[in-house]
Amino acid sequence: KDYGSIGLSNALTALKLHIEYYEGIQKVFMKSMRNIYDKYFAIPLESTDDQEQNEIIKKIKNQNKSKQELIKELKNLKPTDPEKVNVSSKSFKRDNKTIAQIKILRDFKCQICSTTIKKKDGTLYIEAAHIEPKHKKGRETPDNILLLCPNHHKEFDFGERIILNHEKEIIHFTLNGREHKISLKID
Repeated sequence: KDYGSIGLSNALTALKLHIEYYEGIQKVFMKSMRNIYDKYFAIPLESTDDQEQNEIIKKIKNQNKSKQELIKELKNLKPTDPEKVNVSSKSFKRDNKTIAQIKILRDFKCQICSTTIKKKDGTLYIEAAHIEPKHKKGRETPDNILLLCPNHHKEFDFGERIILNHEKEIIHFTLNGREHKISLKID
């Protein structure tokens, strides 16, 4: 609780290594330690980027920014590396602000199956998939981001994907033999 999801993730990783080490050298079964690991491993962890994007989404909604204002900001976006931006006197990475804006404009829906995932706190969950991956210098711009449900995001990343056409406002591709044409427009 005190150290957030990253602290919990680190602690669980260390506990798992501890369990494996002692069970390996002492030939014992560490039942109580495994119970603790299993209890907390079941808690869904939110990444730092997800936390930041959700905070930005709340700020944008509290500012009552119209979709037209968000579209204008995104259209004026310069393709640069992630940088810090201020939103109501707090600094965020620019790419998280951009992705938060895209999530709002695309209504938090999977662009393949139109699924919307509602979390128990009432907020909506969707994942941002990079068409051109970040490790290949893919940018956080509307023409390089698809919003996908977790299943389609993993399929997009790991499935057999053939991009037939990718322009600023549309992407046409096959994914595991199924053809998709998706609008990348933000207005």
